[in-house]
Amino acid sequence: MRRAGPVAPPRRLAVIDAARGLALCGMVAFHADWDLAYGGWIASGPAESPVWSLFGQCVAVTFLALSGYSLVLARDRGLRAAVTRIGRVAAAAMLITGVTGWLFPQDVVTFGILHCIALSSLLALPLRRAPVAAVLGVALLCLLAPRMWSTAALDGPLWAWLGLGLSPPRTLDYRPLLPWMGAVLVGMATALSPLPRPGRRIRTPAGRSLAVLGRHSLLIYCLHQPLLFGLVMLASWLHVAPLGQARDTSRQCATRCVAEGAGEAGCMAACRCLLARPVPEPGVCLAPSVPEPFRDATQPEAQP
Repeated sequence: MRRAGPVAPPRRLAVIDAARGLALCGMVAFHADWDLAYGGWIASGPAESPVWSLFGQCVAVTFLALSGYSLVLARDRGLRAAVTRIGRVAAAAMLITGVTGWLFPQDVVTFGILHCIALSSLLALPLRRAPVAAVLGVALLCLLAPRMWSTAALDGPLWAWLGLGLSPPRTLDYRPLLPWMGAVLVGMATALSPLPRPGRRIRTPAGRSLAVLGRHSLLIYCLHQPLLFGLVMLASWLHVAPLGQARDTSRQCATRCVAEGAGEAGCMAACRCLLARPVPEPGVCLAPSVPEPFRDATQPEAQP
């Protein structure tokens, strides 16, 4: 009689990897736009564009939902494998916190999308075999929680991760547990539902390329922004940015804004928006995280 060997881990679904790869491309484009605006290559970045802001939200929802879907797909690998994967994501999240704390100490990312994926996945582990209705019910509670239970008592850095405060923290990326865990649970419910699973193979070269990116999404997430930001800052330091003079005046504006106690990233966004307009337009460059004088009307200091 043949001895039973170890159970082989389930094969990855190429379509899910490709979807993650496509979301990764969207995230790189979003961050590239932010970097180019920060370095003075373009007049405005995602913070000043409702379309870009909506695009960024869609990319975040896609990543969270796919992480929930994958959490269900990997349940047969055992609890240890799931916890190991969550640990890798958490370690990457801590890396992001450290790097942003070094580069942007007033806008450090303390609970961004990787933090949210790690904690949401950990809390969702007991639901990997739950009925679809139960998972959707918890997802609905997560999505509605900020509207029902937000309170000023949960403002401040200690409780910012929860998402039930009235004043969001000043940070470059903020995806609190509530409501964003709801997207993870919707992804889990989709995987638990009787809907047919996507295919394991992709025939088109473009799809296979996206699947390769998706299989290495965490590594690419950690590396792409330092590379993009470093290249843009190097080019700006060499004074080759086409908006170099605008970059200089916006930095002067941002320096005064930061001196008032606001974060550098928010000040740079508000000042670029203001200086890109010949006539200040009240409300157009509204940024709650920066001081009032830098919201609707700011003029650069006179040059000697």
